Amino acid sequence: MRSSVARPIFARTPPVAFSAHRVRRIRSYVAVFPSPVRGRSDRSRSFVFPRQRREKKQLGEDYVANQFVSTLFSVSRRGEKAVLTAVKTEISDENEDSECEYDENEVIVSPSIAKADLWDLKTSVTKAVEGGANWLHVSVQDGSLLAPKISLGSPIVSCLRKNVPKNVKLDVKLNTLEPFDRIEEFVNAGADVITFAPESAKQPMAVLQKIKDLAAVHDREILAGIVLNPSTSIFTVEELVPCCDIVVVMLVNAGLGTTPYATLDEQISRVRKVRAYFGPSTRVQIDGGVDECSAKELIKAGADTIVAGSAVFKSNDPKRVIHALKGGGRMYNKQRPR
Repeated sequence: MRSSVARPIFARTPPVAFSAHRVRRIRSYVAVFPSPVRGRSDRSRSFVFPRQRREKKQLGEDYVANQFVSTLFSVSRRGEKAVLTAVKTEISDENEDSECEYDENEVIVSPSIAKADLWDLKTSVTKAVEGGANWLHVSVQDGSLLAPKISLGSPIVSCLRKNVPKNVKLDVKLNTLEPFDRIEEFVNAGADVITFAPESAKQPMAVLQKIKDLAAVHDREILAGIVLNPSTSIFTVEELVPCCDIVVVMLVNAGLGTTPYATLDEQISRVRKVRAYFGPSTRVQIDGGVDECSAKELIKAGADTIVAGSAVFKSNDPKRVIHALKGGGRMYNKQRPR
């Protein structure tokens, strides 16, 4: 017996391909498309195309668009890919023809003090800061499976905060198990940027929220973000994207120094995907074996914060290296990152 419930307008014909006119019309009304990843929920990451309506549309036309959206959630993976490809291709063509104004954003270099001369840390840090380092990177490792080494802790961060200029931010990366228990310790020590691997936390969202809450308590800005190890898919952190001020793209395996990326092109591809996924307002930091040659190409791909250890601290001229790592000094994005 047939159901008396009316079927959506487009239910009989799965949307596999559309004309440019149809795609343009869909884009005018629809702001949410499902992820092409199999098995994601209805809350999966959305593809948002912000476009102001120039005039008020009729209710009937809105109903047609809404009916189309309802069918998208039930179509096959092949149908989803076809729709997304058609829409993204059409938008790409329009963007190439349009004239956009871009803001210039300063590229930040964050020398990793793990590679500094710890016997004479004061001299090493002073040379880096005077050479133009905007941040100082402190990689904290607890010897767990995430980073099988034991390294710097909160006393180092506290010492740096007391002695380096206030405009130099302390960039702390927590390669520790359950970072939730460590956040307050490093905030009290003076950390200005705190990142962690989401797979190390039971509740990653709670860790990000705790950083923001403590920043409000201390009445100062603290950037919160996550670390994407080479094996971490960007699709596993979709719910964390709106809460991130910064995302760290690891180009090596933490604590080991080995890399799964055989060529620079693979690294560039990874950075470009992360930039597209997190958007222009989130800082994209790259960490692991970055030198003067690779930095320029990675900046073009979307990176705006460079972690460099040996390249800076092992150099006889840190100022020249820091300027070179900035790729001439500037990169371009539609919005100014924090």
